[in-house]
Amino acid sequence: MNKGNEPMVSVLMIAYNRENYIEEALKSVLYQKTTFNFEIIISEDCSTDNTLAICQKYKKLFPNQINLIANKKNLGLQRNYIQAYKAAKGKYIAICDPDDYWINRNKLQIQFDFLQNNPTFSLCFHRVLNYYQNDGSKSLSNGGQKKITSINDLSISNYISNVSAFFRNNIFTLPEGIEERTNTDYIFHMLCASKGDIYYSKKVMAVYRKHESGIFSG
Repeated sequence: MNKGNEPMVSVLMIAYNRENYIEEALKSVLYQKTTFNFEIIISEDCSTDNTLAICQKYKKLFPNQINLIANKKNLGLQRNYIQAYKAAKGKYIAICDPDDYWINRNKLQIQFDFLQNNPTFSLCFHRVLNYYQNDGSKSLSNGGQKKITSINDLSISNYISNVSAFFRNNIFTLPEGIEERTNTDYIFHMLCASKGDIYYSKKVMAVYRKHESGIFSG
């Protein structure tokens, strides 16, 4: 990282009852190799397990890089997600849900470089390894995925795994009532796509863990 004060990228991590996974997720973000500063915004939603204690431990270890928002009352997934988004200072936003993790130390740099050099694109994403927690099986996402797509393609289905998304900050206005919706990630992807094209990379740079209690598995 460089020594500039302001982060160029904000990584959002929405946390609730993820004590078994969140440390792996945090390490995968903190281990990123970049030429720019990035922040991790953890929005912790009154977990009933040890999630908050783990977050506090990492906040002490990385006080200048981690912004820990410890909610006083449970907001629920959508409101918690929006809260983290509104706190983001970076020019770009990446997502790493606490039960997922990144497996390429250059992920942020690769996606940052692409959007920096391609101003007509608003969002980029990549292939992920799907890990099915219940039986230990694995699969690759986005078979046959087109490299360049638009909002017209995305309106048919949400083919972007949240853990792979990297998009420009402050390019859209949040619609009224978004906190009442249950598909916040899809809405964010669509809002981004309304401002530019979408780029897909075949590099497998993250693991998307699928299990019964997953944030977006339903």
